[in-house]
Amino acid sequence: MNIPASDDELLGMLGDLLRRVDPMPEMVREAATASLAWRDPDSALAMLISDSAAEQADKQLTTVRGAAPRLLTFEVGDRAVDLEVTSEARQARVVGQIMPNATATVTIQHGDGTSEVEADALGRFVVNDVASGLVRVCWSNDGSRVCTEWFFA
Repeated sequence: MNIPASDDELLGMLGDLLRRVDPMPEMVREAATASLAWRDPDSALAMLISDSAAEQADKQLTTVRGAAPRLLTFEVGDRAVDLEVTSEARQARVVGQIMPNATATVTIQHGDGTSEVEADALGRFVVNDVASGLVRVCWSNDGSRVCTEWFFA
C-alpha cells in the first residue's frame, strides 16, 4: 500500500478511484456542457413551469401505441412558450406557440446544430428533425430575446 506524500497526492488518488468506481454519467456531462452555452446575458431565461412527463410519471400511465407527446410550458414574466415534443428514434418534432401571440424568429438549439423558423402572427411554429437529446428554444421579437432552460427531447 502506497502512503501519499502530500494532501494533493491523496486527493489525486481519491479522484482516480472515484472516476473508476463511479464515473460521471454522460447525461450529466452533456447537461453541464449545455449550461455553459447559455452565455447571452441579454436573453431572459424562461423557466419550466409544466411538464406532462412528470405528471404522467406521478400517475404511472402507459400508452398502447408509442409514447405520448411531451407537453412543456416555459415562462418568464409575461412571456411564455407552450411546446409539444414528439420523439421517435433519434429525432424529435417540436410544435410550439409563443405568448403573447406575435410573429417571431424561433431558434431551436440541439445536438445537430440549430434550426430556425418564423412563428406566424399567432406565435405558432413547427420544427421537424430536431436531434434527440438536450434542446432549448429561443425566440426574439420586439427587440428582446427569450430562451428556455435546456430540456431533453
